[in-house]
Amino acid sequence: MGGVTTLHEAIQLRANIIGADIDPIPIAQDPATLATASLAGLQSAFNHFFSRIYNKLGPCFQTEYPTCQKTMDVRHTLYGANRICDCEESI
Repeated sequence: MGGVTTLHEAIQLRANIIGADIDPIPIAQDPATLATASLAGLQSAFNHFFSRIYNKLGPCFQTEYPTCQKTMDVRHTLYGANRICDCEESI
């Protein structure tokens, strides 16, 4: 079944299909991919999921604005690694 492209195309052609895969991930993932859902239902599920994640992890991604000390969500993060070699130091 893989990424379900073949199953999607077969469904568009109104074929009767059976999907199989040795990997358990597509077996769990593909039924949700092939299911139909309303946009309102998807939005509601996403909002619920996002609020649960945000409530648990949001405080880990906050910073304090330096001039007014207001706490706010981090929007962008730039990571760098300091590497030192014999020729020079670089980031």
